[in-house]
Amino acid sequence: ILKVGSNYSGKSNTFEMDYAGAKAAGLGVGAYYYAYSSTVSGTRKDAQEVLEWIEGKQFEYPIYYDIEESYLAESLSRDLLTELITTFIEELQANGYYSALYVNANWLNNILDTETIVSRFDIWYARFVPEESPTWDESFGKQLSMWQYTDKGIAEGIRDYIDINYCYRDYPTLMKKWGLNGFEKEIEEIEEIEETKETAKAEEVSEEK
Repeated sequence: ILKVGSNYSGKSNTFEMDYAGAKAAGLGVGAYYYAYSSTVSGTRKDAQEVLEWIEGKQFEYPIYYDIEESYLAESLSRDLLTELITTFIEELQANGYYSALYVNANWLNNILDTETIVSRFDIWYARFVPEESPTWDESFGKQLSMWQYTDKGIAEGIRDYIDINYCYRDYPTLMKKWGLNGFEKEIEEIEEIEETKETAKAEEVSEEK
C-alpha cells in the first residue's frame, strides 16, 4: 500500500517509482492519502487531487483515507470528522475507485462515530500487538478488511522495519470482477449481465403473446 501523498506535502516524490517497482515485481498495489484538511471543501479538493495522481494506473487494493492527526481529533467534532471521511471516500467511489479508511484503534474506538463508519466503509485497522504471529481478538473490532498488526516487520532486501498486515478480503479479484480501480469489468461478468437482460426480454415477449 503506497503513500500517494497529502495536502501538506503534495504528491509523494517516491509514488511513481514505488508504483512502477511494485508492478514490475508482480505485486498487488493499493495507495493511501494522509489527511490534514479540516473542512469538507478542502477534503473534496484533496480527493480530486488524488484522482489526478492515480489516473491511468491500476490498483488491486483500495485507495485509503488515512486520518490520524491529533489536531484534527482535538479541534473537530465527531460528526465533522465522519463527514470528512465520507466526503473523501464517496468522491473516489463516484469516480470508479474502491476507497476505504485507514484508522488506528484509538481513533476508531474513541474519536470517530464507530457505528456509522464501520457500517459504511471497509476498515484497514492499525493495532500493534507484541506477538510475532498474533491471533485476531474480536475485542479489537469486528468490522475490518485488513489488520496492520506490527510496525517492526523484517523483509529481505529492506534495511528498515516495515509494517505488516493481514488482509481478510480478496481485493484483487473484486477489483477485476467489478471493474474498479482502473480495471475493465471482467468479460464473463458482462456476458452474464447481457444474458440476464436477453432472458428477461424473451420472457416479456412471451408474456405479451
